[in-house]
Amino acid sequence: MKPSSQMNARKALLLLALVGFAGCSTRSELTPTQWKEGDVVVDDIVLAFGIPNEELAAQMGNAKAVAFLGKSNTYLLVDGGQHLAAFRQLLDNKRLTLITNQKKVYIRDQTIWGSLEFRYVAPVTGGFLSAEKETLAKLDFTPVSATAYKSNVYIRGVVYPALPLSANVVDLRQGRRVVFYAPPAQEATPDVSAVVKLPNGLKVGS
Repeated sequence: MKPSSQMNARKALLLLALVGFAGCSTRSELTPTQWKEGDVVVDDIVLAFGIPNEELAAQMGNAKAVAFLGKSNTYLLVDGGQHLAAFRQLLDNKRLTLITNQKKVYIRDQTIWGSLEFRYVAPVTGGFLSAEKETLAKLDFTPVSATAYKSNVYIRGVVYPALPLSANVVDLRQGRRVVFYAPPAQEATPDVSAVVKLPNGLKVGS
């Protein structure tokens, strides 16, 4: 890639509107190997997410893409990302739990896809207020009890090496653990060929 192209891509990434999610990192393995169905392939902590600006969205050909920045990898979602971003913006994230042991979200090569299950619980001081119930309904949450709602979000995207964040950005973020599993052999890998291959080694926040 020419230096000018690298600068343009770097500029576009630096213009991501970063907002935050929590934690410590774990090592991920993306090298080819004989994974068995249900094996943990990637175990990571998402620290932040970014909304591509118009320039980057145009390069990707997808205005709804969202980049989730993890300790070990970057996850560029072409499906489901905006839904997850809305959770962060509209809900109390201390009451939101991602269920990581359902083994319904997969990775094969650099492609990720599947269903993420979330639980959202009532505040300890009481039940859900009417306004919050309306918000949950708009976000496709359904009640499972008087004190809990759940939602399943389908995601599809690609994995890239981690884009390092500056220390002050990471320190302000509350991360969330994500786990990707080896899919069943008969599970077809979704087509993500239209997603632009972003250059490796670019830094956000530095």
